[in-house]
Amino acid sequence: MEKILSYLRAMRLLGMARTWQNLMEAHKADSISLTDGIRLLIQGENDMRMSNRTLRLIKNAHFRYTVTLGEIRADSVRGIEQSLLNEVATCDYITHGYPIIITGPTGTGMSWLASALSHHACLCGYKVRYYNVVKLFEDLTMARIESRLPKLFERLSQFDLLILDDFGIKKLSTEQVLDLILSNIT
Repeated sequence: MEKILSYLRAMRLLGMARTWQNLMEAHKADSISLTDGIRLLIQGENDMRMSNRTLRLIKNAHFRYTVTLGEIRADSVRGIEQSLLNEVATCDYITHGYPIIITGPTGTGMSWLASALSHHACLCGYKVRYYNVVKLFEDLTMARIESRLPKLFERLSQFDLLILDDFGIKKLSTEQVLDLILSNIT
């Protein structure tokens, strides 16, 4: 039994290894059918891979805040309606390529709401990148200096959802406007 566990670990089937170990600890490994055992091992591996993928998507998104869509409360004063939250929870706007623009005075939770939408998109399996616009333009400037601007645009185009936070806080230079137009990220 231990040999099976070591084989699974050596083959980097860590989800299966964890499931096998749980079955051994519960003394169930000998009492389940082959079909059920294989199903449990495959399910354990799939669950671990999906969990790892979600964690990787969240880490690579570089969120400003850690907040979930469930923490957003409908508030008509702030212009957040429950029907709108239900609609964005489907992530159809990503599938169809629709932009979402969140506007309001500074300090009203726009970045928080954008973080929640982004986090939810990661949970749904979408690749997300959260950028503060000032940081984005710093990266674009450095990429231009280092002659890797097309490579940066290519990398940005691989995301399903690109969040541009604090857009409009600072006036853009002509070069920055051209970068946005040429990158097709607007």
